[in-house]
Amino acid sequence: MSREINKELFGVQGVASTFDDRRASTERRPQAPVSSLDVGFEVREEDWRLLTHQVEQLRRRNKELEAKIESNNSRMDDLLKAAKTRIDRVGAATQRLEEMSKIKFQEVTAKISTLAGKVTERKVTDTKIEQMVARYNQSLQSFELRTQQLQKLISEQEMQIHNYKSALNEAQREMALLKHRM
Repeated sequence: MSREINKELFGVQGVASTFDDRRASTERRPQAPVSSLDVGFEVREEDWRLLTHQVEQLRRRNKELEAKIESNNSRMDDLLKAAKTRIDRVGAATQRLEEMSKIKFQEVTAKISTLAGKVTERKVTDTKIEQMVARYNQSLQSFELRTQQLQKLISEQEMQIHNYKSALNEAQREMALLKHRM
């Protein structure tokens, strides 16, 4: 926003009204010192030289700062490019890791699934074996029971045979006695 100086306030017609006008008027002024101005005050040559020297120093400082700013901007651009490159590399590495983890997860899931199938198959086999063992034990008990029954029957038959033999021997003695008596 440019500000204008009220020309009537100072009563001077030749004073620049805006900053740009003042700068343009100072650039148009001769470098030689002016001992007095139309405005009513005097400028010493020494002050004028000091002022121009300070203005030149400020201009040089301004150019140095602009160069530093430009240098910093270029460094900042380089750093941003490097950071973007690093971020891209980290992103690519992260994506590779995610893909590898997905693949490993699928492999682990497949192995777990296979193992679960084998465990289930093993349980079915174990159940079948247990059933076979139970049937074998049942058959064995049945066989032992029949064996005991047969041994009992054989013992009874042997007793009967022994009784028959005793009866037969008794009958033979009686027959032999009867034969002798006769």
